[in-house]
Amino acid sequence: MSKFLAAASSLALVLASSTLAFGQSARRNAAADPDLQELAAYTLTMDGLNKVDRVNKDIIAAIQKNPGLAPKDDDSAGDAKTLSDMEKKINAVPVMASALKQEGLSARDYAKFTMAMMQASFALVGKQMSAKTGKPFQLPAEINPANVTFVEQHQADLKKLEQSYQQVNGGK
Repeated sequence: MSKFLAAASSLALVLASSTLAFGQSARRNAAADPDLQELAAYTLTMDGLNKVDRVNKDIIAAIQKNPGLAPKDDDSAGDAKTLSDMEKKINAVPVMASALKQEGLSARDYAKFTMAMMQASFALVGKQMSAKTGKPFQLPAEINPANVTFVEQHQADLKKLEQSYQQVNGGK
């Protein structure tokens, strides 16, 4: 496994495990959950995307230089059930906290951006599948419609970012 892939996998593990645990708790009581309300009010922007991209690339570069900086299994945010839990877990990983500080982005905003991007991306896929089948699409209340529009309108930008990560990984 390449150093990039190992670094990206470690970063993805921290975020994905947080997202999955958070999502499981979110389904229980979406209407009354203050975290879901905060997330639904969060709006994705190009400025936010560019900051998160720079943070991710800084984290990957730091881990490539020093693999010992990669998050450990016990750093996994798999038990994060709230945005505050995610924020604490992210801040507990020094390489992540350092990259966020350098970019002037809080761990909470990083978590919200990541969650909102994932939500909107999944919702867009659902919307596109519904359009193909002719079935109506109902956007869940906890997903900001502006975020789905953002992902839809910036697919080319997101594809370029994906390609830039592939280049860092030697085209894989």
